[in-house]
Amino acid sequence: MDSEIGDVVDSVEAAVAALASADLCSIPGELIGSITVRMQRALRLLQVAQAGLVAHADSCAVWVGTTERSTAGWLATSTGTSFGIARRQVDLGAILTAAPHVRDAVVEGALSLDTVPALATAILDPAVDSADLSDLISLVQAVAPSQARKVVARWEAVRVS
Repeated sequence: MDSEIGDVVDSVEAAVAALASADLCSIPGELIGSITVRMQRALRLLQVAQAGLVAHADSCAVWVGTTERSTAGWLATSTGTSFGIARRQVDLGAILTAAPHVRDAVVEGALSLDTVPALATAILDPAVDSADLSDLISLVQAVAPSQARKVVARWEAVRVS
């Protein structure tokens, strides 16, 4: 790859390949917990970076000239993943691109990536101002990701009434 980002991706690929081939059972018991948490944080950062790349690929319409009809179709075919997972990646990229402060909250670990889809309608609604969105994010941060959709639905119902 020609770019600096390409060099970074090459380094990430090499590091992940080394992790995948490492004897993880050799990690001492007193370290496994902290290493597992660190790995989860790194995975979250990779997912945010991937979402940004997918959003940019979508804006560049990389699928044009292929047999696919969308970025999600192109991504699914190019990576061997399901269309549903690829669609979620495209959606996540759109949401995080539209709301940099949500992206920052995810990067900082203050907001779960699992929660972000529940915020999509509010994030993408031009009638929702940044103060209202900040309030909603605070509400969602206080609950488990599985409860986020209910919190957003209640917030939207109160906001509309």
